Amino acid sequence: MRILICEAQFSAGGAERAVCNLANYLSKKNVVKVVALARSEVAYEMSKEVTFDFIDTRVYQTNRGKLSKMYNKLKKNIFRLFRLSKEIKTFEPDIILSFLPE
Repeated sequence: MRILICEAQFSAGGAERAVCNLANYLSKKNVVKVVALARSEVAYEMSKEVTFDFIDTRVYQTNRGKLSKMYNKLKKNIFRLFRLSKEIKTFEPDIILSFLPE
């Protein structure tokens, strides 16, 4: 079975520890890929069977006031959506587990 786990970031926290433990456990009998939306240091040890990837959100930003900040956030989220969609299409998971806020 192919399992894709989505996480916002991988800093040292409780959700991140739970994701690492779950991914390590599930990788014993399944193919597991973990995708993080924000680039950060991985604080917990991952099994070698787990594939890990970041969705890099560095996009060109404009600096023209309040409207520009909203535009930049919107552009970054749309970019994340397209990259996550691409990850799902290429990995073709049977199960998707999401640990994303909101």
